[in-house]
Amino acid sequence: MTARASLPRILILQHEAFKKTLDGALLNAPATKPVGRVLDIGTGCGIWAADFAEAHPTAEVVGVDNFPQPTVAAPPNCRFVALDAEQQDWEEALGDAKFDVVHTRLVPFHVSEVQGVLRRCYEHLAPGGWIEMQEAWPPCRTDEPPGAAEHKSKVIQWTQLRLEAAAKLGIDQGIAGRLPGLLSEAGFVEVQVQDHKWPIGPWMEGEKMRGIGAVNLELLRLAMMGLSKELLANLGMGDQEVVGFVEQVRGELGVGRIYAPVRIVWARKPE
Repeated sequence: MTARASLPRILILQHEAFKKTLDGALLNAPATKPVGRVLDIGTGCGIWAADFAEAHPTAEVVGVDNFPQPTVAAPPNCRFVALDAEQQDWEEALGDAKFDVVHTRLVPFHVSEVQGVLRRCYEHLAPGGWIEMQEAWPPCRTDEPPGAAEHKSKVIQWTQLRLEAAAKLGIDQGIAGRLPGLLSEAGFVEVQVQDHKWPIGPWMEGEKMRGIGAVNLELLRLAMMGLSKELLANLGMGDQEVVGFVEQVRGELGVGRIYAPVRIVWARKPE
């Protein structure tokens, strides 16, 4: 277990941006209280799972991932299990007890068969249980009129190239737009959607949006190379070409009125 202060800055910023988006909350779904069993898919360093367990001390919170990085120190009602949610048998890792809440964050960025994962979520939820997916929805966009400089932004171009590169691997990084329909197809009801804009830089009005913009700007500056190098190689770009392009994109971060769309979707399994 790792102290929170020792976690990679990128992971802390990502978590902070989502919490600011939800006004400090960890979940939109109206889960019954007290919450029973909670599954966090793609838990990463486990920061969401640990925070949820601390906020709900009577809940049992299980975070699952391939664990490429150490997990955060967590309260005793939170544990972490190694599981490839797309490829492995869930019952072997988790048992057959059902969950009351399933939470995912940025999972479609790494999963090619999202429908299969949603079916498993449905199977492992108790009747009346909730799923919530907190997802980015690339590419970055601008609401400025046609002809504005933002439409030629390297930042927007970068996110479009990442979509193309991921598609070559069979991954639809823009799948957030289809999640409501996919959840309905999997059998969920009461599907609800909340769309947000994460400005890149503190250019939007309001303290909350300026805060999100500042966090997102730092997050992208730190994460951009890691989000680019291997992925853009799928478009035939060499290492030096990627490095040069990323530096151009970094130079335009915070320039103009550009934002990253974020979509949060939650739905219920019928009783």
